[in-house]
Amino acid sequence: MKRLILLAVLLLSQTAIGQLQKYDYVIVPVKFDIFYEDNAYRSSTILKHLFTGAGYKSFYNNALTDEVTSNFCKAVEVDLLEVPSVFSTKIIIFFKDCKGQEVFRTQVGESKLKEFDATYQEAIQKAFVELYAVQRSTNTNNGPKVASSRDVLRVVEVDNGNYNLVDNSGKVVFTMKATSANDVYLVQSGDASGLIFKEEDKWYIELNDNSGGQVKTELKLEF
Repeated sequence: MKRLILLAVLLLSQTAIGQLQKYDYVIVPVKFDIFYEDNAYRSSTILKHLFTGAGYKSFYNNALTDEVTSNFCKAVEVDLLEVPSVFSTKIIIFFKDCKGQEVFRTQVGESKLKEFDATYQEAIQKAFVELYAVQRSTNTNNGPKVASSRDVLRVVEVDNGNYNLVDNSGKVVFTMKATSANDVYLVQSGDASGLIFKEEDKWYIELNDNSGGQVKTELKLEF
């Protein structure tokens, strides 16, 4: 069965999958070198949220637990690299081990939005799609639990690349953001985040459940 969400990883990141499996923790800096201030454009907050939502054990570098500090070389630190570009913002997410050696870097996440907050946030989220796919592919369980939803959700475009998923009562159930991958979207509802993707002509949403597992639910989308 084809899994479109994993194609980029299988083709471009096969070695990295094995590398990331070696580490138990992800450390997110409260300030990245490419920025002049702490949590610029909410970069640290967004990355921490994305890592946690994708099932990674993530910590800010100023709030490490005793467990992490005692096993520091089982952790990787996240960093951001900005690729020079005149007309867009291009961000790469990469990992460094406890010796400062690079372990893995994502493909470029690109945004052409004009506002600084929006463009950096979108570029980071697009780069993160690959990390979410790596985490799904390294799951040692028998795969996520699958459920099916009878409700039809209507896809309403808010602006370029941003959508609301609306139920029959008119309530916005999820917000959805396009990524650089075909038929793969970042999705959020409150504190929950995950992916919506197309697989064999069917749409699915995959979110973490409260037990740390993953729930994959078939969706009926109306565009």
